[in-house]
Amino acid sequence: MRTVPPPGAAGPGPRALLRRCLRPRWRPLAAGSAAALVRQVALLSLPLCAQRAIDDGITRGDLGVTAWWAVAVVAVSAVQWAGLAGWQWWANSADAEAGAYLRTRLADRLAVLGDGDVPGGRGDLALRATRDTDLVRIWVHGLPTWVVIATTFAFVLPALAALDPLLLWVTLACLPPLVLVNVWFPRRFEPALDALSGAHAARADAVADLLAAASSVRGLGGGQVLVRRHHTASAAVAAATMRAARVSAAWSAAGPLIPRLAIVAGVGLGGPAVLSGDLTVGGLVAFTSWMVTVTIAVRVAVDRFADRVLELTVPSAAGLVERDLKQEEARHG
Repeated sequence: MRTVPPPGAAGPGPRALLRRCLRPRWRPLAAGSAAALVRQVALLSLPLCAQRAIDDGITRGDLGVTAWWAVAVVAVSAVQWAGLAGWQWWANSADAEAGAYLRTRLADRLAVLGDGDVPGGRGDLALRATRDTDLVRIWVHGLPTWVVIATTFAFVLPALAALDPLLLWVTLACLPPLVLVNVWFPRRFEPALDALSGAHAARADAVADLLAAASSVRGLGGGQVLVRRHHTASAAVAAATMRAARVSAAWSAAGPLIPRLAIVAGVGLGGPAVLSGDLTVGGLVAFTSWMVTVTIAVRVAVDRFADRVLELTVPSAAGLVERDLKQEEARHG
C-alpha cells in the first residue's frame, strides 16, 4: 500500500491547492466580483439620491423634484438588488464547484488508502473532507467581498472630502478604534469560550461520576467528596460563563459605540457648517448613512484578514490531492 509523503514533500501544499481550486472557477468569481461592484456602487449612491432629494426638493418645497429623486431611489434600489442577486448567485456557484472538486478528489484518494497510510488514519481525512472543505468553500465565497470593501472606501472617502473635509477627518479618526475593537475583542472572546467549554466538560464528568459511583461509595463516605467535586465544577462553569459574558457585553457595546460617536462628532461639526451654508442638510444625512456602511466594511475587512483558512487546510489532505493532480498532468503531458 502506498504511503503519503510527509508534509512539504507532497507538493507545494495548501496554497497551491487553493490556487488550483480557483483557476477553473475564475469566470464565476469574476462575474460575482463585477456584480458585487455594481451592487456596492448602487448602495453607496442611495445616500447621494437622498441628499439631492432633500436639498433640491424638500428644502425648496419642490414636489416635482422630490418625486423625481424618489423614482431615482427606486431605480437605484432595483440595480442594487440585481447586483446583490448576481453576486450571491455566482459566489455560491464558485464555492459549490470548489467544494465538489475537493470532496471528489479526497474521496477518490481515501478509497484506496489504509488506516496506516496517512497520519491520523482515513477517519481523520474523512473528517477533513467535510470540515476543511467547508472552510475552503467559505473562503472562496468571500473573495468578492474584497471588491465590496475596496469600493466602499474608494467611493465614500472622496465623497466625504467633497462634502466637507472635517467629515472626512472624523471618518478617518474612527477607523483605528474600529479596527482595534474588531481585533482585540475576538482574541479575548475565543479563550473565554474555550475556558467555558472546558468547564462544562469537567462538570459533565463530575455529574457522570456522581451518578455512576454514588451508590457504591455512599457507605464509605465518598458521596460527599463527589458532591463537593460537582459543586466545584459548577462554580467553575459559573465563573467562566461570567467571564465570557463580560467580554461579550463589552464587545457588543463598544462595536456600535465608535461609529455612533463619529456620527455625533460629524453632526456636531457639520451642524455649524450647515448653518453657515458650507454644508447642506442632505449632505449631513448622507454622511450618517455612509458612516454605517464604512463601519460594516471595516468589520468585514478585519474578519477577512483574520481568516486563516490557508493554514487550516491540512497539509496531508492537500498533499493527497496535489499528488493526484501531478500524476494526471504527467499522464496527459
